Amino acid sequence: MRLPVLSRRQALVGLAALAAAPACRLIETPLAGTVKLGLVAPFSGRDYQLGYNLLFAVKQALKEFNLAGGAQGWRVELVAHDDRNEAAAGIQQARKLTIDPDVVAVIGHPGSASATAALPEYRRAGMPFLTLASADPLLDGKGGVVRLGPSDTQLAGALLDFLPRRFNATRLAIAITDPANGRPAEELVSQWWKAAGSVVFGDTLPREPVDYLPFSSRLVASAPEVVFYAGGIETGGPLYAEIRRIAPGLPFVASPAAASPGFARLAAGSPTDHAYLTFPAADPVERNAPAFVQAFRAAWGLDPLPQAGLAYEATLVALAALSQVAGGATPPTRQAVRDVLPTLGPVPGLGGPVAFDPQGQRLGAEPAFYRLVGPRFPGERQPLR
Repeated sequence: MRLPVLSRRQALVGLAALAAAPACRLIETPLAGTVKLGLVAPFSGRDYQLGYNLLFAVKQALKEFNLAGGAQGWRVELVAHDDRNEAAAGIQQARKLTIDPDVVAVIGHPGSASATAALPEYRRAGMPFLTLASADPLLDGKGGVVRLGPSDTQLAGALLDFLPRRFNATRLAIAITDPANGRPAEELVSQWWKAAGSVVFGDTLPREPVDYLPFSSRLVASAPEVVFYAGGIETGGPLYAEIRRIAPGLPFVASPAAASPGFARLAAGSPTDHAYLTFPAADPVERNAPAFVQAFRAAWGLDPLPQAGLAYEATLVALAALSQVAGGATPPTRQAVRDVLPTLGPVPGLGGPVAFDPQGQRLGAEPAFYRLVGPRFPGERQPLR
């Protein structure tokens, strides 16, 4: 049985728990000292449910780690900041973390706009960055960054396979909003789709509230067989609702930026049986990870989102690196963690090991597609092949 998704009341309870009882205080062995991990995620705005899922997952990993003795006796604290999934806030929160000398690695920035904007700040400070974002430029060959989920190129390849096969489609409509979040995947899908069919519609919507009827009418008039939307939930939900009203049976596939429980809420009550969301990983309930799921449910009273599984695994990787470089009276440093990341062996993850190629891309990372049907979220998983 699926538990409910995060409510605003649960989010406030979680925030209070973070302030009152940090995971690092659960350590029960003698301490050599304290180091910090940073987490940047959206804790306000329409993506708050995603942000708090990431927070809860990271706290769970830290709790387990500190209870087991920490990093060679060094306990690990969490510092969490809100980027609202926005570029400017991503830069601001990255600067806060880089000026704290005790922060030795950062996890998060699930939105590509925030992650790419924050990357130069982490580069200047020599901060290791374990990103959950898909933007290809994040892995630029300069080191210090690893990605837990698929890249934009991998997402586009999976979409190119999924869209025509699942819907038997040759006519594609593409709608995007925030270029930093959507354009790389949109350009790749548009370019590669030519081998399988034709793009009959392509246009950009502003992120601010708009009248969706003219845009939706033009899109539907192009007679597509499937719609691919690249952007966030603030536009994706209302756009789907308007398209669903005009063309009830037209499939609507959204990119990972819209993979949030808020999508259905912003669809204004429209049936979501023709809406498909793209996640950077499968639902942890389906990833042979019962211990993580049960602990998450017991602590927070809800099921983890797919992105929470990636955040948990990112924390395990960061903690494995800390364990390798910690020892003695000298605290682990950013540089030491940065140096060990490329040579880190496979780390046990949810249902399998976590390992990276020389560029920092996780091996075997692939997206998961879900149809929003029934009372559960994320819904019914669709086969990739």
